Amino acid sequence: DGRWLQNRTAGATCVACEPGRFSALLEDDYGATAICRQCYPGTKQIHSTSVSCDTCPPGTKAAGWGATQC
Repeated sequence: DGRWLQNRTAGATCVACEPGRFSALLEDDYGATAICRQCYPGTKQIHSTSVSCDTCPPGTKAAGWGATQC
C-alpha cells in the first residue's frame, strides 16, 4: 500500500528502495528480510535498489537524513 514497513505483516510486498535510502537486513519472528532505511547524514544515494549509501566527497556534505546529493 506504499508505506515503508518496520516489520513484516500479512500482505506486505517487496519494492525497491528509493534514492536517499538503502536496503538493510531485518530479522524478525518470520525470518530474515530487508527494509529501506534513510541514508545517514554525511552520506547520499542517487540510485534506487542500493544496499549502502556513499560517503560525501571531501569539501561537501549532506546535512540531513535521506540525502540524494552532497
